[in-house]
Amino acid sequence: MASKGKLSPTDKGLYKLSNGKWRVRAYSTILKSGCQEKTFDTKAEALTWKLKLEADLEKLGNSKNQNIIYVPKKSAWVVKIATDFIAGRPMASYESSPFTSLESAQLHYSEVSALRKHGFWLGPDQASLTLGEFLIEQLARHKKRVKFSTYAKDEGLIRNHVLPYLGTKVLSTLTIDDLETWTEALVDKGLSYNSQAIAIKKLRQFLEVATKKRKISFNPANSIEAPSVTRAQWKPLTISEVNDLAKLTGAPEIIYFMVYTALRVSEAFALSVGDVDLKARTINVSKHFALTSNGLEVTEGTKTHQVREIAIVDDLMPIVQKLVHKRDSAEPLFTGFRHKDKHLNSGSFRRYRLKPALKTLGLEGGFHLLRKTCACLLLERGVKIENISAVLGHKDKSTTYKFYLEIYEDDHIRSVQALNGLFDPVTGDKEALEEARKRRAKAA
Repeated sequence: MASKGKLSPTDKGLYKLSNGKWRVRAYSTILKSGCQEKTFDTKAEALTWKLKLEADLEKLGNSKNQNIIYVPKKSAWVVKIATDFIAGRPMASYESSPFTSLESAQLHYSEVSALRKHGFWLGPDQASLTLGEFLIEQLARHKKRVKFSTYAKDEGLIRNHVLPYLGTKVLSTLTIDDLETWTEALVDKGLSYNSQAIAIKKLRQFLEVATKKRKISFNPANSIEAPSVTRAQWKPLTISEVNDLAKLTGAPEIIYFMVYTALRVSEAFALSVGDVDLKARTINVSKHFALTSNGLEVTEGTKTHQVREIAIVDDLMPIVQKLVHKRDSAEPLFTGFRHKDKHLNSGSFRRYRLKPALKTLGLEGGFHLLRKTCACLLLERGVKIENISAVLGHKDKSTTYKFYLEIYEDDHIRSVQALNGLFDPVTGDKEALEEARKRRAKAA
């Protein structure tokens, strides 16, 4: 039971209870009931709360800011913003978590308003959206837009190298420091430079989507430098190495076929007997092995979506004739060593035959080395790069040029020797002229 007595204006609404505690009322026209009551252990605490709340409510009323609301039941301040249309796009309504002071609510309101003004939406669902949730959402969309094999690579990369380190980070608060710590963790993990570069590039692409969707104000991955990757040096196989490889693998028909046609392994092992036209002396390349949701399957189209015809050269014809002899057109051209009704498994052949044979010869590489060897043999025999590009099935001829420069970057030094013998030199050092004459005679 409250005690009775005359109170000063400051003490209006202040009562001492029979248990010694103090009940106080804060008055304001902003409050629906006109006041709010609260009980405190001491008179000083009660008066401090009352005066602070009444002052804050008066300040809020004078500011005429209807987006900050005081909630009596929680004794807290909440920011509420209605649906609006800002910066050319609709902005959904927004309600913040409770704040214990008006100052904190006002600061938050200013930050959210500034973001919304520039077209950024940070609603309650987005304010807590993690990078992991965003990436999983984007991967689901990514799956519908790209080949399954591309999706599978990207999904594996994100799950193995991004989510374990950054998955729980709130997307809107992701910083450059967070990403630098992540790249350091990849180094500590022992991930190759090439894989690190791919991971950074892929995360940068996804965060670019987040920026365009106005989920983040900038892309922190743009400030992260991927490690420079030096391509491994390689050399084409020599004629004798090709012959040795054919013997060591125990499958000369496969080795010679790959070198003569320069096909990608995914294309070669997807061929059927019906793709071979002995009369026209051509091989139709129109499908390839690709990773699908059901695993590796033969799918229509090639890696570069180009259907092409590969000529069967004279030396390859006996091998091809033997491969198709008395066989049904629907049968795989290259069959498994144990399962004759199925396409040869490139992974098994690489692991148990090709790699051990290359190791025996002191070489490194895989099926792609056979394809590159064919390109080099054609280049060395004067075939134009444009024609080689068509044989290789490159979508862009610049890919073939890059390959040429990679392996023959010093070739220009030897190329100028082709100018020898064009003219009849009559001046110059006598000894040098005599040496040049002897060289031309020897070359002839």
